[in-house]
Amino acid sequence: MKDVDKKPRNYKDEGLPSLKDLPASLILADPGKAETQKEQRQALNQTARILKVPSSGALRISTPDEVDDAFITKESLRHFIEQGGNRERFAKYIKPTLEDPLEVWLAVEKIGRKKILRRRFISVFGGDKKTRTLVVTQENNDGSLFWTFVPNTKEKQYMDNKREGVLLYKREEGQ
Repeated sequence: MKDVDKKPRNYKDEGLPSLKDLPASLILADPGKAETQKEQRQALNQTARILKVPSSGALRISTPDEVDDAFITKESLRHFIEQGGNRERFAKYIKPTLEDPLEVWLAVEKIGRKKILRRRFISVFGGDKKTRTLVVTQENNDGSLFWTFVPNTKEKQYMDNKREGVLLYKREEGQ
């Protein structure tokens, strides 16, 4: 953990372009948003159904070979849905972000006095620069996932700032 205290590398250090400047070949097709639900129970059920999460046990999602697989349980979705924000609308983006990410970073985050390591899976979906959706799916301490969606490139700097730590994986053009 000694290296954790060093200044983390970022996408620029790795010679990667800003997300706003990605070539079209690295952008995934937009799967479209799901319906917004009025009740948390409906949001949870819809998200679990879209992701095909079993009612007991965990869904295992294969990530690129260089990265350990991800797991999603219904309980971890429950915690996430309870946080609000109509995130169930973006459930269709999660599997592609985990299975075919643009990049995966091992990032250090400070929580109180503790430093923890988290994997961040980053993808970009959509068409032209004005209609792209940027997605970060991040592991929590308990192994559950948290996802952030930024429509279009208005907040590209926020997303580029998530691209730091140790680069575990990057998708190459033509993959």
